[in-house]
Amino acid sequence: MSGCRSHGANRSPPHYPSFHFLPTASQQQRYHGPEGTPPNTAASLTRYEKFLRQHIDYPRTAAPDTRARNDRSYCNLMMQRRGMARPCKHTNTFVHAPASQLRDICGRAGRPAGRNLRNSNNRYRITICRLASGSTRPPCNYRGGSSTRRIRVACVRGLPVHYDRNL
Repeated sequence: MSGCRSHGANRSPPHYPSFHFLPTASQQQRYHGPEGTPPNTAASLTRYEKFLRQHIDYPRTAAPDTRARNDRSYCNLMMQRRGMARPCKHTNTFVHAPASQLRDICGRAGRPAGRNLRNSNNRYRITICRLASGSTRPPCNYRGGSSTRRIRVACVRGLPVHYDRNL
């Protein structure tokens, strides 16, 4: 998982990740591993980059179930695609908003909530993915639920680095 290749002009980058922000050239190279593989391990990412990988999906990725926006299919796809299904992470929340809006929570778009925590002033579309089975070993099976909620994040140097909870 650690090798990085640059993509040629005629090759499209892999679908992963689907969050939108403007990384530097070195960050961009870090996100795109070999075709069809996730990026480098989380250990090589900054805390902010890890936050983006784990929690931002904007616009929301279409679930493989084309009959509807199926939250179960969405969660199973995204948890695996974002590298949180080895071992199976119990719970994860995806926020369907631009990274810039979540950065703003660390400033004027948020209120202090103790220590380095900030409560958002605005509500965001979210999908909460919860492990359906008791096992933390793959294959992971997730339940999902979508809603619009205010959120709480931890900030370091003006950047969100931890998703604390839904409010």
